Amino acid sequence: MAEKTSFDEVKEDWDSIRERIQQREEEFEDNITQGETAGIADSLSRTVENWESGRKSLRTLPVLNTVEEYTGSKADKETRRTMVGLDAYINNLDDIIDTQNPEKQEKVELGAAVAFAGPLTFLNTPEPSEVNLEEIAVRYLTDVFQIPHEENKRSSPGRYTPDLKRRKLQLKP
Repeated sequence: MAEKTSFDEVKEDWDSIRERIQQREEEFEDNITQGETAGIADSLSRTVENWESGRKSLRTLPVLNTVEEYTGSKADKETRRTMVGLDAYINNLDDIIDTQNPEKQEKVELGAAVAFAGPLTFLNTPEPSEVNLEEIAVRYLTDVFQIPHEENKRSSPGRYTPDLKRRKLQLKP
């Protein structure tokens, strides 16, 4: 049986981005007007806190663990980082959509988390010659953004009739 990816590894992947941002923000502290940065690194901590508390689902672990069990080998770092980025990307987009009347600081924090999830996701994918990344991203994100639409229909009585025919996401290179 293959060794399985742990939560600590997932956390390390997200924290690696957060730590780089923190280093960059420290470089700014002496050269900015107010003497303090936007605190982007701190706001990215909220993603891991949400996973730890169970407020947001961490899909990365069950997916990777299933693949690892099926293949008999541990997922490579690039695959893990891609999955962590997608998880953070979707969780934070969901918060943007679901947060009613967010304050400006909350918008900045959620926007930063989404922005930094992108590179983690898309810079760790296979070489473009191996897979049509643009097509995969378009299909995935189009399908994911159907979720808030469906949730909205369900929360408005009388406006929603369930359609039991669900379209499956099929990623083909």
